[in-house]
Amino acid sequence: MLSTPALQGISYQAGARLGRRNGRLLAAWTGLALPVILVCIYLHLPVFAYTLDKGLLPKLFYVGFIALVLPVLLTRLNAFLAYLTSPFVLWACALLTLNLLHLLSNDSNINARSEALVVFRMQAVAMVILLGFVFSRMRSSGWERVFVFLAVLLPVLVITDFLYPGLLYPVDTPGAVPGRAAGTFINPTIAGEAVLLAFLMACPLVAKRYRTPLILLAGIGVLLTFTRAAMLAWLILLVFLMAKRRLPAFSAVAALAVLALPLLMGGLESYISKRTDFTDALDNIQHRLLFFSQARLNDDSALEREAVLRAGWEAFSSNPLTGAGAGVTDGGYSRLWAQPVSTHNQLVSLAAEYGIAGVVMWLWLLAVLVRGRYFEDRTMQAAVILLFCVMTFFTHNMFDFPYWLLTFSLLAQRDGASRAAVPGAAARRHLRMQ
Repeated sequence: MLSTPALQGISYQAGARLGRRNGRLLAAWTGLALPVILVCIYLHLPVFAYTLDKGLLPKLFYVGFIALVLPVLLTRLNAFLAYLTSPFVLWACALLTLNLLHLLSNDSNINARSEALVVFRMQAVAMVILLGFVFSRMRSSGWERVFVFLAVLLPVLVITDFLYPGLLYPVDTPGAVPGRAAGTFINPTIAGEAVLLAFLMACPLVAKRYRTPLILLAGIGVLLTFTRAAMLAWLILLVFLMAKRRLPAFSAVAALAVLALPLLMGGLESYISKRTDFTDALDNIQHRLLFFSQARLNDDSALEREAVLRAGWEAFSSNPLTGAGAGVTDGGYSRLWAQPVSTHNQLVSLAAEYGIAGVVMWLWLLAVLVRGRYFEDRTMQAAVILLFCVMTFFTHNMFDFPYWLLTFSLLAQRDGASRAAVPGAAARRHLRMQ
């Protein structure tokens, strides 16, 4: 008969084999599930589907995402409980609490539309809390490489939308802007920022010599959205990455020339003027291009944004302690001003809705991102933070959409868990930085 120590050894070995097998199964499952989730989120598919069919609520996608990652949550409960005290989760829970308090306040400014926006915001934040844990625990499964795919796919979809309007969605879809491509984002402004996010997340994963065509592709996609903020952000990132030697200087300048020459010489305007499907949008597009060729900023869109920005600041000045109410700056439905757009400024939007607490939430998030360690290359961490700061002054959707929130969750990671688990990963990263 076997002795007790022998039986214990056999039991231990059997348990170890079972654990390794379960680990392989879990890695295989997440190797399929996490890329699917990333593609859906960074293509904005939950909102895209809802825009085309009101029966496809974004929360149906969110529930599906959670179901896909449930095996990881169930097998990592202790780690998940520890994750709940991480910097990003504490920030996200504070944001959830802030929104909940506003919903329960019975503020007369919060109408049904504002309430629906706040509920959507809370659902997105809650989902990203769960997804952030799974992505942080399973970095060795290779899902990060999907960002390279997205960095190519997003601008390609925008270019396709520009060349073939109506192919991806009807041209009269609410939120679409005639003549300005947006891919699956419908709204060209958020399409531009998503293209830049995908590029930055993919950049450390490709060799230095491939980054120039990647940023050129992103620049073409951004240009065809005709979003001045994204164009300016692309230029700032190009200069920053070139100065930090993350882009080859000569090829980066060549990429800039490829985009600048059609603007300076009027080639793009000439092409657009010949497109009969852009007739109604031609004046708006030309004014946007004049911003770069003649430094002009006097079109209706710019003047309207100046007006709502001033109104948002006045809303904060009138209610600095509590704000005017969560969701009340929603474009087209705001009770605070007559213009059909929101502030196009994340910081002013937060201040107007939440008062001083909104400003604190923005500063708190900035501190969390600065202390994060998602990228081993601190320059790339700084590049995404730079994009966050720049776009703060041009967009108000960062705390609403999962692709921004998940990016924040990833950047906030501080336990470098992961890439070291991939054989040869350190050597490959060293070569990419050369």
